[in-house]
Amino acid sequence: MHELENQIQQLHNDIDIRSKELQRVRNEVQKEIKYEKKESLEIDWFVIIIIFRHREEKLRNQNEEKIRDLVQKHDKEQKQLLEEFAKAHDSLKIRISELQIK
Repeated sequence: MHELENQIQQLHNDIDIRSKELQRVRNEVQKEIKYEKKESLEIDWFVIIIIFRHREEKLRNQNEEKIRDLVQKHDKEQKQLLEEFAKAHDSLKIRISELQIK
């Protein structure tokens, strides 16, 4: 009977040891999963930042192109207005000369 009790006690001890080992392994696996999730999140943020920077650069380039187009359009319109003003001025000078002759 005593031998049987010893065997039972030994089995309980083995179960406790295996249970502790299993818990230790679970904890390590959970830590690894958390680490991998964190690493995955860091990679996701890195990708998001790269995409955001690319989009920001693309928008900046588009805005610079629009500004260049507007400046060119403004310069062209300004040149046109100056030419029209010069023609009107020349016409006015001619008309004034004609009036002075009369």
